[in-house]
Amino acid sequence: MRSARISPARRRVLDGASAGGPSGDAVVLAGARRAVIVRSRNARGNGVAGFGFVGPALVLLAVLYVIPTIVDGAFSLTNYQLGGQAGFVGVANYSALAHDSLFGQSAVNTLIFAVLTVGVGTVLALGAALLLSGSFVGKGIYRFLIYLPQSISFASGAVIWTWLFNAQDGPINAVLRDLGGSGVNWLTSPHVALFSLVIMSWWRDIGFYMVVLIAAIEGVPQYLYEAARVDGASAWKTLWHVTLPSIRPAMLFVVLTWGLGALQMFTQTYIMTDGGPVQSTYSVVLKIYTDAFQSLHLGYAASEAFVLLFVSIIIGAIAVRWFSRDLERS
Repeated sequence: MRSARISPARRRVLDGASAGGPSGDAVVLAGARRAVIVRSRNARGNGVAGFGFVGPALVLLAVLYVIPTIVDGAFSLTNYQLGGQAGFVGVANYSALAHDSLFGQSAVNTLIFAVLTVGVGTVLALGAALLLSGSFVGKGIYRFLIYLPQSISFASGAVIWTWLFNAQDGPINAVLRDLGGSGVNWLTSPHVALFSLVIMSWWRDIGFYMVVLIAAIEGVPQYLYEAARVDGASAWKTLWHVTLPSIRPAMLFVVLTWGLGALQMFTQTYIMTDGGPVQSTYSVVLKIYTDAFQSLHLGYAASEAFVLLFVSIIIGAIAVRWFSRDLERS
């Protein structure tokens, strides 16, 4: 019979044991220790290299977000005015907010604006994405036309829509009058002005979120649709049980980013209505701007900004939790 071949490493272990050297278990243990040391050194090296890549972004994040947030929180506890001395007042600014009727009105306006903009806008963006995710001639042109307003700045878009909504000479009212109707006071009626800002926001942002949802829809595995087709599922059931569950992460991105952006609305109301009429479009950020740079009450404005940040964090956490729970159920 042919003798079994013994590897050089194993032979060294046996020779060492027979010559009174260290046992085989000791040699194996020493080798394992050396392997652990090598892996530990490699891990440290990878950690240093990883921090080298992530470090600049972390520094930028700290400079632009973390440090200003800490400073804002500190200012919110003072009565600091621009050019004056900062005196510690504790939670007096927050107590004053509870009795500030204009802040309460601006908070309600901002919440209504965010709900209408994101709630209805997400449905419109999803509908456009579903219509333009198929294969047909000219879909690229339609996608481009819907996305085009995204390339226009908010300030420019606000100026354009101020002209479109002009009650006397605006094109929209001109068309309504030609059709036999009467003009609408788009920006001067307290019952319509906020909705006019919502329309402007839909016009500008729907194209961007449509593109996000198109990418998500086209990334749904085709075998899921084939399985639904084999089971005889209707188009509605396929949408409800296949498409929507598959694009929940993209829907979370849309709702979260659009919602947090809507809570910070400023440009539309500043340019188009300046908070009017009768403060019906006054937003929280416009209130912060007015208190900080017109009234120069920076401490009070900092408390308003901190409340807005706290509410944004809560809403974001609720949205993440809700979408995550639905994703787990599906």
